[in-house]
Amino acid sequence: MEGFPMASGPLNGVKVLEFTQIIAGPMSCQLLADLGADVIKVEPPGGEPWRLNAQFIPLESKTYAGLNRGKKSLAVDVGSPKVQEAIHRLVKEMDVIVINYRPDVAKRLRIDYDTLAGIKPDLVYMDNTAFGREGPWANRPGYDIVVQAASGLMSSVGKVDKDGTPLVPPAFADTTTAYSMALGVCAALFYKAMTGKGQRVETSLLVNALTTHMSAFMSLPAADGDTREMFLKALEDARASGMPYADFLELRNEMMRRQAGGNVYYRAFLTSNGAIAIGALSKGLRDKVRAALNIEHNRDEPDYNPLDPAQIEADKQLRA
Repeated sequence: MEGFPMASGPLNGVKVLEFTQIIAGPMSCQLLADLGADVIKVEPPGGEPWRLNAQFIPLESKTYAGLNRGKKSLAVDVGSPKVQEAIHRLVKEMDVIVINYRPDVAKRLRIDYDTLAGIKPDLVYMDNTAFGREGPWANRPGYDIVVQAASGLMSSVGKVDKDGTPLVPPAFADTTTAYSMALGVCAALFYKAMTGKGQRVETSLLVNALTTHMSAFMSLPAADGDTREMFLKALEDARASGMPYADFLELRNEMMRRQAGGNVYYRAFLTSNGAIAIGALSKGLRDKVRAALNIEHNRDEPDYNPLDPAQIEADKQLRA
């Protein structure tokens, strides 16, 4: 965005050419600009779609401004052969390329890794896609909402309207991917500083969405026992039966509570004078919660079993 001073920082002097739009890519390059990089954002003459979202002046929107701070803008038609030749000349002066096009689109526009690395072999090329570069979904487009649905992240948030329709959650896949992209660029630049070699760094919205599931996405027999397979089987049977989405979410959430022992010390509660949030993940903090509420609970006793039916009921009463 012209008129804004460039930041100084550890990436001062690093030149970045950005071919991204919407959230993940622009946010990652904004992070690089915040660290001092000189970022040139390439977008079509009419502006990328986020410019056109609720414009407050022609071709400017709050959503765009919030993700493109500290950049320069280059408005060109990348589909033009003459523009492609100009970009190839510009690439010779760049350190980093950041792109979030589908693999087939990047190749058609002659801004794929093989083409640009042939022009500048030590280039760091950050390549983000929706579903990865390989596999049956490699060339599929996908925004955050689609990837959240495909990855199960949307059901983890678990919000529905009064009719049971899933509500659109915040752009978790996009924002986690943005930080992953910026980290990947910094790591590749560090490697280049040590070896003189560039490389392509890959990530995807799907990979980052799956990462947010953390241990829930893992299979660890020593810890899971038979409960994980029972959990997955129950969900598969519910889906096969055509269970309504809202009911499916409630089943999933109840089974998750059972697996995690309900975790009554890490949740929000509705009280007589408003909602409160409690986060007590150590015995010392849980002791303080029990003392403040003047209650007794056996969460930290050696015989505590979150899967015991009596314990499940006791934890449910405590949550109530």
